[in-house]
Amino acid sequence: MPAGMIFSVSGPAIISDDRDALFSAWAFLTSRMGKALIEMGVGSGDTSLSGTAARHYRIRIMDTCPFPTFSQEQQNLLAEGVKSLYEVNLETLIREETHRLYAPEMWHESESLASIARKRWETDVDRFVRAAEAAEKVDGSVATALGLDDDAEIEALAGPHAARQSCKALDSSQQDEVRHLLSLSEDEACDFAIERKVHTRIATKKTYFFSRKLELASLLVKAHPREIATHAAKMEEGWQSYLPDVSRSILSFAAGVWFGRWDVRKALEHNRNAASVNPFEALPTRSPGMLDPDSQTAPSAYPVRVGTNGLAVDDKDHADDIVRQVRTVLEVSWKDRTEAIEKETCDILGVKELRDYFRKPGKGGFWDDHVSRYSKSRRKAPIYWLLQSSKKNYALWLYYHRLDKDLLFKALVNYVEPKIQRETNRLDEMRRQKQAAGESGKGAKKLDKEIERQEDLISELRDFEDKLRRAANLHLEPDLNDGVVLNIAPLHELVPWKEAKNYWEELLEGKYEWSTLSKQLRQKGIVK
Repeated sequence: MPAGMIFSVSGPAIISDDRDALFSAWAFLTSRMGKALIEMGVGSGDTSLSGTAARHYRIRIMDTCPFPTFSQEQQNLLAEGVKSLYEVNLETLIREETHRLYAPEMWHESESLASIARKRWETDVDRFVRAAEAAEKVDGSVATALGLDDDAEIEALAGPHAARQSCKALDSSQQDEVRHLLSLSEDEACDFAIERKVHTRIATKKTYFFSRKLELASLLVKAHPREIATHAAKMEEGWQSYLPDVSRSILSFAAGVWFGRWDVRKALEHNRNAASVNPFEALPTRSPGMLDPDSQTAPSAYPVRVGTNGLAVDDKDHADDIVRQVRTVLEVSWKDRTEAIEKETCDILGVKELRDYFRKPGKGGFWDDHVSRYSKSRRKAPIYWLLQSSKKNYALWLYYHRLDKDLLFKALVNYVEPKIQRETNRLDEMRRQKQAAGESGKGAKKLDKEIERQEDLISELRDFEDKLRRAANLHLEPDLNDGVVLNIAPLHELVPWKEAKNYWEELLEGKYEWSTLSKQLRQKGIVK
């Protein structure tokens, strides 16, 4: 663990002042043999379904594991191997915006999203080979220390290793099997591998060293990672599977630029800092891709506007329209190629226009993708909140880290009330036009339909206003230490996320007494 982290009873730590000993322990637990030995003490250790294996590592299980004694030479080899594995994986992890070392890619240097996906895929295939060979070094040293010199003994304990497979070129049938596996989802690939008699434990457990599907492909056709890489790098099934994530990542970054979370200049720099290769260093307080989180204004000469009030709106006529601001970031990145990039993005995401993606609350929309991106295990912590009207014709976006006791009132005064006034004025103008045209005048029926639609929109906006005002009038002061799910709960009538309603109901039942929000609800008599 990096310096400054905290361990717990169900998340134990191995502590030592001896750096070599730490690297050795880390390498042992990374090896296939180490994992197999540890999981002998874990309940349901060989569950047959992917993702269901128990991974609750109590201290007693770790304490009774037979850790081998390593010579200095073995310790050096282990440290070299596990550092390589760490570095290879970190190179990929830092392109995820939820990572503490996140640094945005320089997308603007690519002509299209397809070229970004191809480059990312080819790079990952190369990393897969590096990881497999580094893992073989680790495995070899651990096996020697455990007295396992026979490949059959090692495979019986821990299963086959990708880097121990044949170095022969793939024949046409092997290429077809690899191509098919790469076209599947991860769970489907696991099932496919099991059907083809790949070692069940390897297929169901997350024991891969870098890329689960590529490692399964290597074991499936019994080919060395280098042979898999030679063909996989050229396979469209590989890079095409990256297209949706590339598209979503770019739009997520662009939205974050508007909210002042990400620094758009970082995506334009050519001196992108490499990730730290010292795993024991303390993590930075903020990622390299961030704009100064404490600043209330954008830096001078900053290339785009920043919504420092923590609000955006789904309203094409408003300057703070979320789609307009995302498009501005795309223009800064791609300039004259922006239109083509936007069209390609919409085609990949299966929407007619960007607004459809940001407006859609369910699967395939920005909100659902954002919740998935900011969820891990049982922790769900979306930071851009969608507050949407009943028929989805209007919405506000709130940035969690700008949340304060006045934000909802600001949203009402600066966005919702002016919007209702503008739409009411339009309705009045339509009625004047109707009156001038008469009941039988040209276009009277068309005007009647437009007036009806406008009345429905205003009714929808007033319903939105009422619900937002109810939440604002609770006069609750947010405490970010309470966490996202509790702070978003009072907005449950507007947020298209069942978690918000669930937590609100639990708060009203008197749960989470430790939280600032629960204490305020009690003081106001809302919870007895």
